[in-house]
Amino acid sequence: MRFLVLLSILFLQAMSLFGKDCRIYKDIHYAGKSEKPADDPKQTLDVYVPQDKIKTKEVVVFIHGGSWNSGRKDTYRFLGRGFASKGIITVIINYRLTPEVNYLPMAMDCALAVKWVYEHITEYDGDPNKIMVAGHSAGGHLAALISNDPYFWASLKMKNPIKGCVLIDAFGLNMYTYFPTSHYKDDFSFKKTFSSNP
Repeated sequence: MRFLVLLSILFLQAMSLFGKDCRIYKDIHYAGKSEKPADDPKQTLDVYVPQDKIKTKEVVVFIHGGSWNSGRKDTYRFLGRGFASKGIITVIINYRLTPEVNYLPMAMDCALAVKWVYEHITEYDGDPNKIMVAGHSAGGHLAALISNDPYFWASLKMKNPIKGCVLIDAFGLNMYTYFPTSHYKDDFSFKKTFSSNP
């Protein structure tokens, strides 16, 4: 028990170090003015900005994981602070989840967030021509999808502004071949996201 307490204290001290070199702008709606209550976290993002004098910084947009049905941006505050401490603006986003929507509206949410970054990041000293996306697990799938499928950018009537994509333990990159061979008992939750139709 003492070990866990000590580990928790050390973790909290390390986390506090990450926050000293950045400004954090929380819960910005990226899909236009929200008509939902202020406490609704969907379609919001946080911007972590380094506190230095360098203009036109590189930008990373991070998409959380969670099997397309859970997860939230606040889990990755450490990542926003960590990248900002290295001089990189980090934008961490929320998006709608299953069962409310399937993967296409989720991906469109992610593309809308990147569009918002492209249009507004200069207000935070970011360079709209240096936008990367990264995602963990289901977020990796969504990052890969919006990086490579022109559908989203055509729908938004703009050129794809993403210059690179980093996948962290990405899942769902080929569901077409996954479903026929999988014996995972919780596949029903993935079928809510992707459907059973090949």
